[in-house]
Amino acid sequence: MPFLELDGTQIYYEKAGSGKPFIILPGFLFDSRAYARLIDLLSRHYAVYIIDTPGHGRSGRLRVETISEMTNILLLFTKSLVIINPIICANSGSAMPAMEYASRHKVRELLLVDPSGAKCQDSLMQLLFIILIIQPIALFRRYGPSGSLAVIRIGLLNLLRNLFNVHFWKLLTASYNKDYTAVMRKIKCPVKLVWGNDDLLYPITNVNTFTSNFLHAKVYPVQGDHNWLVFNPRQILPALRISA
Repeated sequence: MPFLELDGTQIYYEKAGSGKPFIILPGFLFDSRAYARLIDLLSRHYAVYIIDTPGHGRSGRLRVETISEMTNILLLFTKSLVIINPIICANSGSAMPAMEYASRHKVRELLLVDPSGAKCQDSLMQLLFIILIIQPIALFRRYGPSGSLAVIRIGLLNLLRNLFNVHFWKLLTASYNKDYTAVMRKIKCPVKLVWGNDDLLYPITNVNTFTSNFLHAKVYPVQGDHNWLVFNPRQILPALRISA
């Protein structure tokens, strides 16, 4: 299994396919296992890379406490594998390090899928209530037990792994409601916002904050909740100009 030692942490990653480099950054509490269908789909068109972020999946313990440190891990990853001018697809909370990276380094295209980066939650407790209670119930209802339980299990395992990790809670507290509009204004590459119209965590109404601050942004609404990319990844194809 491929690992890299980045900033003192063992980082697990996968690579599939060939062509233009395409980096997938998993959403909060998810890892590469949740995106198997997306990897299979996109590896027919790109050289797909996906990272298990620190403290998730098969990567080592989370030791960072800021989004900037997470961004540095992404930078070290691209340098280690000599990935030049990638497309970056960031899901949910991974949008923040992806935006920081794109504001400083060359990126071919930035796909933000149901992204964080605009203030929308009143408190950390509200965010956790949606993630840990509301979303699992919604997943169970929408996709049924056979479709949802494996994904819910991945999220719970990653949460349990970090439950007593002070770095995890400091990172979450510092970033859960952070306003990234200043970073958005620095990004010059094309940006595509692909957003589930039933997202309860980061509602699609947030899209106006993004479009009013990016220089070049297009919006692609899709049918689904916050986790549609995991369960129905084919909906991302129109944003990539790939026929279904």
